[in-house]
Amino acid sequence: MRVPILLICASLLPSLSWAEPTATALPPSPATANASSTAAGPIEAQAEALLIKGREALSAGDIELAIGTLNRLLRLPPTPFKQEGQELIGLARERNGQISRAKIEYELYLKEYPTGEGAERVRQRLANLAPAQTPKLRVAKKREEVSETLIFGSLSQNYYYGNTHAEITTNTTSTIDKATLSSTDQSSIITNLDLNARFRSSEYDNRLVLRDTHTLNFLKTGKDDNRLTSAFFDLKNKEHDYSARMGRQSGNAGGVLGRFDGVLGGYGVAPKWRVNGVIGTPAESSNLESQRYFYGASVDGGTFAEHWSGNVYTIHQRVDDITDRLAVGAELRYFDANRSAYSLIDYDASYEVLNVALFQGNLISEDGTSYTLLLDHRKTPTMQTTNALSGETSTSIRTLLQTISEDELRRRAKALTATSDFLLFGVTRPFTPRWQLGGDIKLSQVSGTSASGTLPATEGTGIVTTYTLQAIATGLVFDKDITVVNGSLITGRQYDGQSLSINNLSTFQEKWTVDGALRLYTQKDNLGTKLTRISPTVRIGYKMKENFTLEGEAGLEHSTTNGTTQQDTTQRSFFFIGYRWDL
Repeated sequence: MRVPILLICASLLPSLSWAEPTATALPPSPATANASSTAAGPIEAQAEALLIKGREALSAGDIELAIGTLNRLLRLPPTPFKQEGQELIGLARERNGQISRAKIEYELYLKEYPTGEGAERVRQRLANLAPAQTPKLRVAKKREEVSETLIFGSLSQNYYYGNTHAEITTNTTSTIDKATLSSTDQSSIITNLDLNARFRSSEYDNRLVLRDTHTLNFLKTGKDDNRLTSAFFDLKNKEHDYSARMGRQSGNAGGVLGRFDGVLGGYGVAPKWRVNGVIGTPAESSNLESQRYFYGASVDGGTFAEHWSGNVYTIHQRVDDITDRLAVGAELRYFDANRSAYSLIDYDASYEVLNVALFQGNLISEDGTSYTLLLDHRKTPTMQTTNALSGETSTSIRTLLQTISEDELRRRAKALTATSDFLLFGVTRPFTPRWQLGGDIKLSQVSGTSASGTLPATEGTGIVTTYTLQAIATGLVFDKDITVVNGSLITGRQYDGQSLSINNLSTFQEKWTVDGALRLYTQKDNLGTKLTRISPTVRIGYKMKENFTLEGEAGLEHSTTNGTTQQDTTQRSFFFIGYRWDL
């Protein structure tokens, strides 16, 4: 049997420290650790995303972003992620110099979570914030050097199995043909590794990050795969306010798209202003044979008037010595206790098209009602010359340029790039300490594309409208459990659909978690074809030790499709079983 190098490595969770927690170290993350097994619906998924974003912002030193993000998390209904969020908001206030606010947040944590390892950390932090007695005579001392090294992360490994059994019946005017197919479509061990090392002193705050996923495939037609998602060194000098991140990293600002291998550097030219530069090569998984690289610059500003921040940027990406993407853009952010807003504009000056126009806003009223608005207009995929390779046998821009002109290449790229539009408006309100009700309306569409090269024209989706109602209850079945009931109605030009899901997450004896779900979906298209799908699943976790958890999931998906001449019945069974070890 083949054994992967990282056979016993994995990371589904953020970090637990090998070092003794201190007043300034980020806490372990039990909530995030159980993210995959505790998500009980959209609210939990949103809470998980906000917690991860808040932790990353806090680790990166973006305190204002961390505070705004964690405040949004704490305004959501109760979830397994709230406890860690409450601790982190106190730490963020402390690092921001808001000592009185930090004390309030820590005291609130102890009121809601008076026992446990987290409570001990918070009490220590609160004690450290007590004002020191001022001596009568002040004697000048040499600045005390602070030095700290933290190593944290997680390892996990799971075996995944899936089998599909299908029965196909074809009706003709004279015969009825039946066929049965059964096959194993998944059999693999997936190993994840997430390691972080942090080195802090009075002058520096540096990080070393490694994240990797390895798939050992047991199918005869399958292939092993290894994906290195992050491997970088992050250097930050606090005294002179400069930074550099070197290696494989995720681009999430300054116009950088996806993962890349390169260097991102910045320098604080004034208390609220920072200039940045980036150079690198895209690292997303692709069979592209062309050589690509990019370089760009940005300026960050804020926080202004206690709430506003943003940036402007420009980026130029080249492919085989011609322009692939040439973009200018800007981001604007607003955060306060009850409101948040984020907007992004990205314009390609080479193609003279608007790549992205995005706005997301959240508002919490005095009665606790939450309003969400999302507007998203973008090219899909992002407008760039390499889009012209779609449908071509060649995966090299240089090769295509031997037979067609650059102008024709750019025309094809533009013809093959669709436009996506998305609108969401949602409202959520707590009606009782136990119940919260919410709903949203989503409108989406993707435009068609023109015929180009070997590809024919494609038709757009038209507007697809989704109406969703959701009810969330805590302590409905068991003490402190979370139950989510979600129903949706989908209407579109090509099909109509309905979905209903029920999910319950329960914890027993502080060691067992059981997450059960039942989903039902029906659909009918314009040709009269009817689809019905039912999917029950159950996930169980057992915490053997403080940092070691066994977990598994089993599920069944039963689908029937009835058309005018063919009826299909498909049943897929699947499970995974494994462990997670928090370092």
